[in-house]
Amino acid sequence: MKSRLNSTYTFFEKALKTWLKEVKLPFETECIPIEQSLGRITALPVKAKISNPFYLQSALDGIAVKASSTLGARETSPRKLKNKVEAIQINTGDPIPWGMDAVIPLEQILSKDENNFEINKALNCGEGIRQIGEDIFESQVVINTREPIRPQHIGLLAQAGIKEIAVLKKFKVGIIPTGDEIVSHTKESFKVGEIIDSNTPMLEALVNSWGGTPVKFPPLPNKEAELNRGVEKAIEEMDILLLIAGSSRGTKDLVPEVLTTLGKLLIKGVAIKPGRPVTLALVQNKPVINIPGYPVSAFIVSYLFLKPLLDGYYTGKCSDFPEVRAILARKVFKEVGVREFLRVALSYRNKQDTFFAYPLPRGAGVSSSLVMADGLVEIPENSEGLSEGEEVLVSMINQEYNGVLLKGNTVISGSQDLTLEILNTYLRRENPELTLKLLSVGSLSGFNMFSRGLSDICGMHVLDEKTGDYNYHLLKELKVKSVLVNLTYREQGLLVKKSNPANIREIKDLVRDDIRFVNRQRGAGTRILLDYLLNKEGISTEHIKGYSEEEFTHFGVAQRVKENQAEVGLGIKAIANLYNLDFIALHKERYDLLMTEEFMNTKKGQHILKILQSGSFKEEIMALGGYDTREMGEVIWKSP
Repeated sequence: MKSRLNSTYTFFEKALKTWLKEVKLPFETECIPIEQSLGRITALPVKAKISNPFYLQSALDGIAVKASSTLGARETSPRKLKNKVEAIQINTGDPIPWGMDAVIPLEQILSKDENNFEINKALNCGEGIRQIGEDIFESQVVINTREPIRPQHIGLLAQAGIKEIAVLKKFKVGIIPTGDEIVSHTKESFKVGEIIDSNTPMLEALVNSWGGTPVKFPPLPNKEAELNRGVEKAIEEMDILLLIAGSSRGTKDLVPEVLTTLGKLLIKGVAIKPGRPVTLALVQNKPVINIPGYPVSAFIVSYLFLKPLLDGYYTGKCSDFPEVRAILARKVFKEVGVREFLRVALSYRNKQDTFFAYPLPRGAGVSSSLVMADGLVEIPENSEGLSEGEEVLVSMINQEYNGVLLKGNTVISGSQDLTLEILNTYLRRENPELTLKLLSVGSLSGFNMFSRGLSDICGMHVLDEKTGDYNYHLLKELKVKSVLVNLTYREQGLLVKKSNPANIREIKDLVRDDIRFVNRQRGAGTRILLDYLLNKEGISTEHIKGYSEEEFTHFGVAQRVKENQAEVGLGIKAIANLYNLDFIALHKERYDLLMTEEFMNTKKGQHILKILQSGSFKEEIMALGGYDTREMGEVIWKSP
């Protein structure tokens, strides 16, 4: 193998100019079947079928059962379950047998013979089962009701294990994923270490939306000879070739070397973020783009280097996305020397009569941010970032951009809660023009955004350490007439693995040497509660291993505990139930929605209150576990 190629990055403008000058596409058209659902409209919320990692497994040694078959079992009235029919013996880590939805630990089995197991405890569905999720989790709404599917939706759907993908025909662009670990999202089951190929279906959708016909090829392994043969064979049939991954600096990143051998390497690395490792080449005088493997990078690189080729092929010019001028809602720092394409969500603010742009998570692997994003803000190389309040130009990557729909967005800043996702579903079910933009920035940051007119609603649960009450102590700072509406009461406590192997019982256990804790970010209501509980017990944060390790959501905390990256975290009971973790209750808190009186009296505000006060909504929330809806939808405070 040759030595590594020059790793100097080319500035974006020069790279694009070189690319468009060197590529000469012959005109031809051909239609072939494809497997994408671009442009379809959802009728119901689309929920993830799998989590990441990808399968359910037993959390303990015991017997797998159907929870309904254990109904009525108790100490005074044991129940017998038929061996291998109603109960199947299972070990920790085993896949859950088909039809079973709970696992009884061995220590809770009273007796066993050849035909029966005897138990004395009824189980709830999901007990004893480990569920895994990272960017997305099983049963999470990944696309909501009556929403047109966009390219970034396709990538997220693939990661969620959704198999039904519609087909749209158009222009020959070959797509080849590379890597020994890549597997199709259409597999029935997945193994630890495998990576779902979400890029291929997403790129297929982009090619379709830009007028091309995608042709997907089987993955190529990280072997130079096989990469050579695969690229040579594919390029003979295609007009453009996209190679996914293998473009960075790792020991398995061989694609740029292969392209140098087979053709003409034009660009190795571009000073952009995300997507810096992109490689541009010609093989048999046909354009080849080596696209980075992270899903967000794949999307951005395609937008920057594939779309101009296809636009030029069909229209003779690059057709830009619609643009909207907006005010940046939060300061953004940036690395000098790199052009960044910042994902943002948009909301129209009536009082300012303008759009505001809300920066979203910037990680190249956060596929969900592409779905949340309305557009991209381009930050030039010589900039150190953007200031809050600065006017920015937003390129609308949402193919179905509609200013009227954007004006229907309702921004909720503050603390994350599962009830808000369900509220969003109810709103879209009744009126698709009403959509919640959920910005999970923590209670205090959310309150700060609300007080500056940057959000319609603030979701908050900020404890007043002096009174033990919630939220009221912050309201005196408000300069606009507002109301506080109760959303719910919820249980906060310690999240630990099923069966509590570390034997954690109380807040004092956090100082043990064998315990790793995972915290929430500063300003989060859960972080404030933690500090209050620690102070109450006289515990110094210096003695807690992991106190400085922060997650921005309850999901993130639960995931860390689930994946053995921490023994314990603080979170709500509903999340423990969702992730099949044990829960040690510590505190019941009040979670409220703060809104202006003016917003409450609008059609949107009244519609939200109506849903919160409905019996069906309250029943659905109570079913999550750990919630108390006794004051849900009631105005509990008004500005004097």
